[in-house]
Amino acid sequence: VDRFLTVTGELKFDEKAQALNLAPYDVLIVASLSQAEAGIKEDLGKVSRVAYNRLYGDFPCNCLEMDVTVNYWRELKGLPIKPSKDMTLGELEDPKNPYRTHGKPGLTPTPINNPGEAALQGAMDPPAGAWLYFVAIDKEGHSAFATTLEGHRKNEAIARKNGVL
Repeated sequence: VDRFLTVTGELKFDEKAQALNLAPYDVLIVASLSQAEAGIKEDLGKVSRVAYNRLYGDFPCNCLEMDVTVNYWRELKGLPIKPSKDMTLGELEDPKNPYRTHGKPGLTPTPINNPGEAALQGAMDPPAGAWLYFVAIDKEGHSAFATTLEGHRKNEAIARKNGVL
């Protein structure tokens, strides 16, 4: 806790979050989601931008639709995590899962991990972009980002070709 308070103080986390017109706790949640979703440090800010675009932009139901929240719920229940490709629609939209982000607008009720400094920075100062989608495209953890569902489908094809999806 002391380390977290030191880092967030040095980053001026509260002030920068409020400059985004967001509650610092909401930015912390986005940072935690980015920490769980991004495979490499360079993608943390872009994943945060996708989250903000989905929540506060023109995205169906303003839902995050991030599968890591299903696995967080599974872990809380003592169940093994599952690859996204193996998740069922019932698991993605389980109304008993307070952390679900499919078919439910808004953020998860709490962070799902302890985000690192780079994830906090990425959530406080995400790069500009209209991205609404991302998918891991290689085994090194790089993601491809898209502004349209059509572009996302092309990125998914790359991921499948690379044996990631």
